[in-house]
Amino acid sequence: MSALCLHTSANFHDMPNSRHLAFLRKMRLLRTSDFKVISFFDQDLPPCAILSHTWGKEEVTLQDLQQERITAYLISLKIQIANGDTLQNIEPIKQGLVKILGAASQAEKDGFEYIWCDTCCIDKTNSTELSEAINSMYQWYKGRHCYAYLADVLEFPSIDYAERDSAFARSRWFKRGWTLQELIAPSSVAFFNEAWQFIGTRSELGAFISETTGIDRAVLDGEDPGLSSIAKRMSWAAGRKTTRVEDIAYCLMGLFGVNMPLLYGEREKAFLRLQEEIMKRSEDHSLFAWKRPLSTSDNEHSGLLATSPADFSESRHIIQFLRDQDSGQETHFPYSMTNIGINISLPMLQIETFIVANTKYVKTFLAILDCQDTTDTRGPLGIYLICNERGYYRRCHLNKLIPAGTNTSKITGGVRTKNLYVEQHEVAPRIESTALYQFYIPGLPERMLQYGAVLEVFPNKRIASWNSETGILRCSRGLGGAVFIGRADGFGRILLVGVDSQLHPQCAFDKATDPNFKSFISDAGFKTHREIVPALVHYRSYVTQGSEKPERFFIERNSQWLALKEVDVNKVHGWDEWISEREDNTTDIDLGAWETSTRQDSWFFQSKLDKIWNKFDMWISADIKEDVIKGQKMFSVRLSNDEFQRILPR
Repeated sequence: MSALCLHTSANFHDMPNSRHLAFLRKMRLLRTSDFKVISFFDQDLPPCAILSHTWGKEEVTLQDLQQERITAYLISLKIQIANGDTLQNIEPIKQGLVKILGAASQAEKDGFEYIWCDTCCIDKTNSTELSEAINSMYQWYKGRHCYAYLADVLEFPSIDYAERDSAFARSRWFKRGWTLQELIAPSSVAFFNEAWQFIGTRSELGAFISETTGIDRAVLDGEDPGLSSIAKRMSWAAGRKTTRVEDIAYCLMGLFGVNMPLLYGEREKAFLRLQEEIMKRSEDHSLFAWKRPLSTSDNEHSGLLATSPADFSESRHIIQFLRDQDSGQETHFPYSMTNIGINISLPMLQIETFIVANTKYVKTFLAILDCQDTTDTRGPLGIYLICNERGYYRRCHLNKLIPAGTNTSKITGGVRTKNLYVEQHEVAPRIESTALYQFYIPGLPERMLQYGAVLEVFPNKRIASWNSETGILRCSRGLGGAVFIGRADGFGRILLVGVDSQLHPQCAFDKATDPNFKSFISDAGFKTHREIVPALVHYRSYVTQGSEKPERFFIERNSQWLALKEVDVNKVHGWDEWISEREDNTTDIDLGAWETSTRQDSWFFQSKLDKIWNKFDMWISADIKEDVIKGQKMFSVRLSNDEFQRILPR
């Protein structure tokens, strides 16, 4: 082992008196003269130095220093060093003893009677004390003189440390999560190598450290880090690691001025909790200004909060917008975490829909944040959001964080500030476990099947699910879905099933002759009744859900999302209004209702089909009765065809 050399630093003890700093009610300090651990209350705290290091094997604990043989051994080593001896030929009882000996000796040399070191001044067997210590760590380092011990730097001081490929630049001390606050918070930092040889101070090496860590030089020189945006501060931690997943969040609490309990075992949730705590104290939108450069899948969605500091690796130059009350600019809207997700108001641009396979999301927006990249003056930053069928949002295109002025997608409307809920986690369909109503749809009577009739159920995916094996439609209040009854070629009748505004189960046939609906699907090119069923369900159910009325409707057709014609939403007869106007639940087959004429521009049927379908005739009724299916009470949809005539063309 290299010789232990101590460096005397000028003015390191000329620092703010530690009694004016914030501490726990009780704090332990290591006395440099005899290695005794002494407890102090706030009002009695003496000046002290503080140690920053990376943990290694055989660290010295509080329990170790409570053993007289250990403290006696340290004192003997200290005397040997004072007499000019070296540690080269001495194998310490614990490797960590060299670290403690060097730190205490250096502090004593600099005029400090006490030093604080996390390994031996915290009882880590006490979870309460550990949690309190971690929550107070930033304040402990703040304003103190710190010794940064780089155990993996072996060179002597004659080597130029300010080189990219030097051991100093490569030291794991610059890569660990906990050492970030230990670099920023102290009033001064002195770096030492493995042999406790002086390397330099934070001030002397500031330019090189700033380039290596991405931390602004002004912050290293003492500027309040709270003046930097959230995104910028997160970027400082982007390349850092911690042994435990949770610690990447816990080590940043002080940097953002928050406190929270330690819950080891929660893993990545800790970083989400950290961001939620930050939200309570800040209106800085740069918290949402992150991206995942390696994320290329359009099927990957997220909430507004990042999963780790690594998502902020390219956010070093992001600043928040500060609103001036006299500028006439719109003020910040508060935002908060709810049981749904983040509730926030953002300026939104609806853009051309991204068609994403196997997704329920149909509308895409560019949401404008109140922050900007100082290296790009093409406008505030924007992120992409998609709106799901419940009217909630998720972030998409996670690898994109763009200035609003660079958007190349087709804009379908002007900027509108919208109040929205952004789900942090994908919400699994809750219909199976939380459905309030179940309808049993057994199928067609045998007589109808003999004549080629078919039945197909189309659930309203907003609130319902359909199990074809059990024949059960599950839904909450509103339009549960539609049942197509007709021929295999797609012509027949559409039965709507659901729960009305009085919470009663209802079913009724819909001829879909509403002129507004005809206009709605006039450009879709539908040729059969079966083809219009998804559009009809969408049309009847949208207003019922209480969502914001859309400018355009989208439906799924042949596994693709199809944009339907703009419609006057004020004329839409939603489920509640439509079902309340129904006087009975029977229908005759009057396919002529779908005809306008035999002219060339007939909007639905080709003229050559008109003569055939005018002869189509069928009478059917439907009602809902209480029933018991496999021991469970539910509603049964019963179809009657007493006057049924065969449904083949005559």
